[in-house]
Amino acid sequence: MQAQLNMTNNTAATGANGTSLTHGPNFTLPNVFIQTDIKIGMTLAYAVIFVIALFGNSFGLFLVLKKSSSSSVTNLFIANMAIADLLLTVTVMPFQVAYFYRGLVWIGGAMGNITCKVLFHVIPVSIAATVLTMLVISIDRFYAVFYPLRSKLFRKPRILSAIIWILSFVLMIPYVFYSEIEFDTRQTAYVCLQVSSRTDTNVIRIFHICLFSILYALPLFIMTILYFLVCRKLWLRKIPET
Repeated sequence: MQAQLNMTNNTAATGANGTSLTHGPNFTLPNVFIQTDIKIGMTLAYAVIFVIALFGNSFGLFLVLKKSSSSSVTNLFIANMAIADLLLTVTVMPFQVAYFYRGLVWIGGAMGNITCKVLFHVIPVSIAATVLTMLVISIDRFYAVFYPLRSKLFRKPRILSAIIWILSFVLMIPYVFYSEIEFDTRQTAYVCLQVSSRTDTNVIRIFHICLFSILYALPLFIMTILYFLVCRKLWLRKIPET
């Protein structure tokens, strides 16, 4: 989503294009040049995707919540994913379009620091909520096929939904501490960085490895096994003769 910097613990580093990056209260980011025609094309593409995502997810959320059976497991989890998608729509897309024209330029002061932290916390929270929701849906489908009369765990979907969001917020709390504004001496303006220059790269590396394991590798492995078992169960089932 943004140009990645090779952060080190030294007071200075060199970017891929040889630009000097001075870490500390005042530092310099390399300029990211994007051709005008590419900017316009990507802006139009983001605008179309934004409208479709906004109205599509809003309409889906409206239908799910309007149904009398909105308290069911499936409907609540669909609503979860719609809310997560809406969060990504209203945060990532405007930020990315603004990046085309202004780079990482941000407002300064306490308000700038707060909004920077909120932005980079909301984005991974919505992703985590989507992944965890898909994982719970796969577990629900597994229990529905293998233990249809014993799936008491999923009789309180509202509690499960709350747990998913709380867990997502907790897992992504480190981003609140890693994200902050810094002053770019070249642009003479504050910029919002997801990983600031004062962050220990070893800590970031460990954190991302843990996130990859918890929110990608492990859920993917579990869902693959569960859906394989469900497909196998349904494929080998014997249809009663009439």
